[in-house]
Parts: sequence; C-alpha cells; structure tokens
Amino acid sequence: MDIDKINIYYPKELWEKRLRKNFSFTRVRYSCLGEEYNKWLYKTRIRILDEMIDKNNIFCKRKKF
Repeated sequence: MDIDKINIYYPKELWEKRLRKNFSFTRVRYSCLGEEYNKWLYKTRIRILDEMIDKNNIFCKRKKF
C-alpha cells in the first residue's frame, strides 16, 4: 500500500486553505442554494444555539454578530 495515496481528512488544514483563498461568507456556505437561503440558515443556527444555551443554563459571553 502506497501511503502517499491515502486521503486523510484534516479539517483545520482544509478550512485554513479554503478561507485563505477568499475570506468571506461565500467560502463557508452551500453555494448552490443561494445567498438568502444561506443567510437564513446561519441566523437559524445561531437562534437555535442561543435557545439551547439558555435552556441548559449555560453562561457564556455572547459575541454580537
């Protein structure tokens, strides 16, 4: 087995490389679904995360987006 041909997933390196090319919202979204859908999706994720934090009485310093 040729070790050089094995594909290993390194998420940190993948995202650093991807964002280095174009550091913007367009690099982390579902490009085929459109910008409005992606904005809605991220707002929804933040809302759900906030709800879970509150529901579980977790204190964290919130960064404004």
